[in-house]
Amino acid sequence: PNQVRGIITSIQKGEHRVERLPFVKAVINDDKTLWGINEIFIGRKDQISARYKLSFAGITERQSSSGLFVCTGLGKTGWLLSYVTMVEGIIGGRARHKLSSLPSPTDTELVFVVREPFPSPNTEATLITGRITPGTSLTVSSEMPKDGYIFSDGVTEKALFFNAGDTVVVTVGDRYIQRI
Repeated sequence: PNQVRGIITSIQKGEHRVERLPFVKAVINDDKTLWGINEIFIGRKDQISARYKLSFAGITERQSSSGLFVCTGLGKTGWLLSYVTMVEGIIGGRARHKLSSLPSPTDTELVFVVREPFPSPNTEATLITGRITPGTSLTVSSEMPKDGYIFSDGVTEKALFFNAGDTVVVTVGDRYIQRI
């Protein structure tokens, strides 16, 4: 109650600061849209490898992995933090790497990471992380006959199917929430 009183007082005096927090937007087959304030996951709910074609920044490759996620700056304390911690544990400390600098909650930049990429004679694993900025996108085309899913913010109960022939385009959303 004391915090609420202080916030209301600062709003009444015009002394508050409002932050705009962007969403990640995933458009599936041009007709279904999924929004996430923390992240979007693309893959499978189970532990079987997800298969898909990934396109980003002029590079396209077929991949097999345990899926991929796209995070906002607000979502960097979840899955993304887990992967940063893993990378730093593997390379020994805080040496500079592609995930050293992460967006703040108000940045209109998203970070994607492929989980456990698996190179094979039929798949590649060179495109494993990147930054999506306004005007750019990440495209994923499913090669999973069944059990492919996309969900946001860890809510698997509202997952959308993402099976062979489906394509999702992920961008910085044009929706924001405001935080005081």
